[in-house]
Amino acid sequence: MSRPFDQALRDARRDQRYPVSFAADMFVGRVRRSVMVRDLSRNGAMLSGSDLPANGTRVLVTLGAAKLFGTVAWKHEVYCGLALLEPIQPLQVVRDMTRGQARREEANRDR
Repeated sequence: MSRPFDQALRDARRDQRYPVSFAADMFVGRVRRSVMVRDLSRNGAMLSGSDLPANGTRVLVTLGAAKLFGTVAWKHEVYCGLALLEPIQPLQVVRDMTRGQARREEANRDR
């Protein structure tokens, strides 16, 4: 890892984390993997799943309408940390996902 990336990663670890449990898709090139987003912060996310990519791999995670582009910063067993290429507003993502889940649940009740 380069020094600027190391510093950026340390700085990102200072961001407040928001624990969540949202299903998402991770794309490595054209290969899709199902993952769970376990926490979100302004500059990162922790994911869980099987067959996660190696450190340094660039990925796209789709979480509802949000598209999170990042690099796998660490991997341990079924968890990995994603360093985002652009900061996000984690609470906005959580609100959007929560609203989307509520709409889907309501639509399922109406069936």
